[in-house]
Amino acid sequence: AIAYHDELASRPIPLRHLPTDLGDPFSIEGLRGQRQVALFLGHDAGCLACFGYARQLAAQLNALAELEAVPVIVVEGTTGTVSGWRDGIADDVPILADADGSWKRAVAARVGADAGDALLLVLDRFAAPRAGSIAAQAGGLIDPSEATDWLRLLALECPECGGEIPWSSA
Repeated sequence: AIAYHDELASRPIPLRHLPTDLGDPFSIEGLRGQRQVALFLGHDAGCLACFGYARQLAAQLNALAELEAVPVIVVEGTTGTVSGWRDGIADDVPILADADGSWKRAVAARVGADAGDALLLVLDRFAAPRAGSIAAQAGGLIDPSEATDWLRLLALECPECGGEIPWSSA
């Protein structure tokens, strides 16, 4: 994974409302100040590698909840095409439909990635990227349990994010 620093880690990613697989509106903005996020931006709804990775990330739900973090999955497609991704993924995990891929392009540009790649971003409580993994295919991303480890470190690093231990002491 790549650790983000300085200006890149001090500004939130672009925030938008996207529909969930059920059609309800959702935005990471609603989590700001409350939760850290493991954000997976995959390819289109037909990509089986991305679907498998999303299921692995969703399996981290309990470990992430202990860190006051949540996995969020973003798939290019409509609510109808991404609804098939709910199979094997807990209802507590948001699956968002990015119909034309514009939000993924905006987020990828923010972290200097190619919008055609799969991305896993670790966001702090202020929706700023703190670490990321980028690969042409989801199989090249870090293991989802590593994202949990990054979020654990992040909670220790930032007093405003819930930890009381300065990073230099951890």
